Amino acid sequence: MKRIQQGFTLIELMIVVAIIGILAAVAIPAYQDYIVKAKLSKVVSTLDPVKTALALYFQEQGGFPIPNGATDLIGIGGQVAGAQTTTGTFWNSLGFSVFPSLPNEVASMGVDAKSSTTTAANVALILQMQNVKAVTIDGAWLAISPNVSGGGAPGSVVPTSTTTTNLANTDSVSGASALQWYYGCDKGAISGTAVDAVFKNFFKNGSAPMTTC
Repeated sequence: MKRIQQGFTLIELMIVVAIIGILAAVAIPAYQDYIVKAKLSKVVSTLDPVKTALALYFQEQGGFPIPNGATDLIGIGGQVAGAQTTTGTFWNSLGFSVFPSLPNEVASMGVDAKSSTTTAANVALILQMQNVKAVTIDGAWLAISPNVSGGGAPGSVVPTSTTTTNLANTDSVSGASALQWYYGCDKGAISGTAVDAVFKNFFKNGSAPMTTC
């Protein structure tokens, strides 16, 4: 008489568990990376009006407005995002009647520039990350700067420490177009911890990830 199988054997159950474990090991990190990328996309979209205003100002004035120190810092330690600005500040000169709003993923945004007596030849928006990914991204500082000369002239201003005023060095980017934006960053909030690779690859300079982290 043929015996009817009533259930799974131990070997079959172990195979199923192993398959589920393999799928979970691949899917969970990928899902976490998608979450990080979605949060970083919010950062980029929030900055679009600021980048557009800076580009228009440069085209009309031949340079950028010169930042006014702490009065131009938005968020932690500075002005409240969305609050009324003081007449004549950096943001007013760009057409903003209030400080630009920041997403939940940005703790603060400051401005620094390489300036002459009346206009800045280059400018950088300096953002501190928060609520993106603990240890490897939260606390990291991101610099966003346009290349206004093209053809490999100085491109991005990158932060050398976790302040909005201590900036140095420029990156030369071959074949850069006018007002194309470039990225630089420094290490995360925990000393000795490198910034997450997803973060570095998200803000690519051309086809290369940021190398200043």
